[in-house]
Amino acid sequence: RWRKAEELAHLLGLLEESGRLSPLGEQVQRIPLDARLGRSLLAAHALSENEQRNLIHFIAQEIEGDRSGNLQRRISSHLPSPRGKES
Repeated sequence: RWRKAEELAHLLGLLEESGRLSPLGEQVQRIPLDARLGRSLLAAHALSENEQRNLIHFIAQEIEGDRSGNLQRRISSHLPSPRGKES
């Protein structure tokens, strides 16, 4: 089971060849989601602001079952700036 998790982390770019967390892996580690979903959020920089909101809504409510909106608010703070809105 650990081998599969490690393989997935490598495929997602979260681990370096040495097995240490990559800079991207360190960012994903701070997001309160499964690694695959966290990686998806970090890739959201290529999306518009509206597309990012839709992605967060989908992850929080449809995948994670968060009907209260708490998770949606928590993960919103982890999104990169939308394309065209760099700070």
